[in-house]
Amino acid sequence: MIHMRGVGHRSVRPASCWAKLIAAAAILCSLAVVAPARSARSGDQEPKYEMGTFYLCLLIKPANFAVDRVPHEVLQNHFKHVQTLIASGKAIIAGRFGDDTRIAGVFVVNASSSEKARALEDADPLVKTAGFSVEV
Repeated sequence: MIHMRGVGHRSVRPASCWAKLIAAAAILCSLAVVAPARSARSGDQEPKYEMGTFYLCLLIKPANFAVDRVPHEVLQNHFKHVQTLIASGKAIIAGRFGDDTRIAGVFVVNASSSEKARALEDADPLVKTAGFSVEV
C-alpha cells in the first residue's frame, strides 16, 4: 500500500511538470510567431499621440452661500456655461458635489496653462455674479 502511494505521488509530479513544460513551450512558440510580425512592421511609422495638458479646477462656494439666494437665471447660465465647455472639448469632466462642504464642484479643463484654465472658469456666471471662486 505504501508503495502504491509513492507510485501515485510520483506519477502526479511528472504530469504536472509536463503540463508546465508544454505551457512554457507554447508561450515561447507564440512569441516567436509574433516577433517577426512586429519586426516586419518596424518600417511603419509609430502612431503619434497628442497629449493635452489638463487642470483640475475646483469651484469654491462663498462663506455665506445659500442656494436659495442665487437667482434662477444665474444657475441656468452656469449650466449653459458648463455645457459649452464640455461641448467644445475645453472641459472633459464637470460635476457638482452634493455634500455641504466649501467645494461646490469640479472641472477637468484642457488648457495650455493654468492661467487659461482659470480664465475659462472665471467666466462662469457663479464666479462672476454669485461670489464663487476658483482654485486651479
